[in-house]
Amino acid sequence: GLDASSLLAGMWLPAAILDEQEHAYRVDFGVEGLKGILKKSELPKDAVAKPGVILQVGIVSAKVSAGMARCTLTPEQALDVEDLKLEHLKAGFLVSGRIARTFWGKQVAVDSDDEGDEDEDVDEQTGKKKQRKPDGVVLSFCGALLGTVHR
Repeated sequence: GLDASSLLAGMWLPAAILDEQEHAYRVDFGVEGLKGILKKSELPKDAVAKPGVILQVGIVSAKVSAGMARCTLTPEQALDVEDLKLEHLKAGFLVSGRIARTFWGKQVAVDSDDEGDEDEDVDEQTGKKKQRKPDGVVLSFCGALLGTVHR
């Protein structure tokens, strides 16, 4: 899982405001031994910033030995790291990616044991039902990781 030593600059995490200091807010990531600092000037004037409010923050830098991370609300860079491990990814992380390939749904003959509707498309050569595969893209991100996004 995610721990303080696996934080990298560019990661985006949810963080709860712990308390207000003179020029910053202390935030908690739910990661043992690590807290964050977010400058007050980063929040919009009308933002509700009180203990317990959850914000999506980006990691600017992390000092694991001190148990502190400097945070931002402004995306400066996307996470694009070759050695990021899959188990360190969490929902909400901002990563850069590249479309590796696209695919468009087409009808293909598939084996099926279930009794289908009489008006289904059937491949005349094989006698198998035809089903449409979904449209989508394959993305490469964070080095060697691949992901599929379907429409």
